[in-house]
Amino acid sequence: MNTIAESEPSAVALEVMPRADGAERFRPLNLRLADHIAAASAISISAEMPPEQQAAIAVQARRMRLDLFRALRIETKKLHDDAVGGINKIAAALHGAEREIRRACEAEEARLYEIEEFQAKREQERRQRLHAERKETITPFLTGPVTGDLSGLSEEEFARQLQDAKDGHAFREQQAEAQRVAREAAEAKRREEEEAAAEKRRQEAEAQRVEQERVRREAEKARKEVERLKAEAAKVEAARVAELERLRKEQLEREEAQRKAREAADREAARKAAVEAEERRKERDRLNAETAAAQAEARKAQAELDRKAEKERKEKEAAAAAERARRNAPDIEKVRAFRYEVSQLDLPALSAANAATAAAIAEQRTKFAGWLSAVIEKMAGAK
Repeated sequence: MNTIAESEPSAVALEVMPRADGAERFRPLNLRLADHIAAASAISISAEMPPEQQAAIAVQARRMRLDLFRALRIETKKLHDDAVGGINKIAAALHGAEREIRRACEAEEARLYEIEEFQAKREQERRQRLHAERKETITPFLTGPVTGDLSGLSEEEFARQLQDAKDGHAFREQQAEAQRVAREAAEAKRREEEEAAAEKRRQEAEAQRVEQERVRREAEKARKEVERLKAEAAKVEAARVAELERLRKEQLEREEAQRKAREAADREAARKAAVEAEERRKERDRLNAETAAAQAEARKAQAELDRKAEKERKEKEAAAAAERARRNAPDIEKVRAFRYEVSQLDLPALSAANAATAAAIAEQRTKFAGWLSAVIEKMAGAK
């Protein structure tokens, strides 16, 4: 084991000491510096040394750094500060001497500090490598980032944690496969239901088309009946007008033939003509009333057809809504079962350091169960 020893300054050490006249007062300190450097140069550290020897050398380096070089640097600084108080003419020499000793001390301090911290740095590097290796090993089996320092675990603890991660990974893969199979089965069933629903809609559309065609034919029949009644009314009117014209001509002829001889007969004929005109007017009014009644009946028939069509449309919509509610009933039960499974999921038992994470996981499970409740309500009232 290396030890710190006081010795006479070597020739090499004396050769590097400052020669300025103003720095002569630092000569004893330079002699001590040379001794310290000679003593410090005798110790070193390497990775091949046993850990116990490395620790002992680190302690020795720390003691040498603090007791020799740091003490000498502080003493030199004090001497320098005292000397420059009233000796400005040699300030440059003092500064140079102090700077040279300070830099030499700092260089040796830095080297010795590296020796002092050598073992701790190697331990830190070892733990960093171990953490990186274990992180690379366990990461493929996790769903999130690695938390905590894996290098602090024993081999048995890390093996258990790795096995837990592998088991969880295998369980998630099994769940994913089961969910995939369930999704494929549900998708096949959904396609079958969609095809059946499409066929049913096609049949309903065909039935609706047939019914619309029937309604259209009945409406067309009613329209033709109205036109026929209008044509008959026009025919009756034309006959009435022709009859009136004929009667008018006959009346004129009779009036012309009997004008001079039978004025009384003319008056009687005029009276009869007035009566006949009144009767024809009544007949015309009757025909007009029958035509209006026929038109009203046609409008009533059309309104009844429209009412029936609207009623059938509403009944079909109600039946479709009931069918949708019936189809949704199994899915609602499935979602309810899934919500129960979510509410019964075991929460991971995290350490006290991850209490906030455990609380967040529990909160997300509760929120997800609430969202599933909203989905169930929406499906129950689907239209």
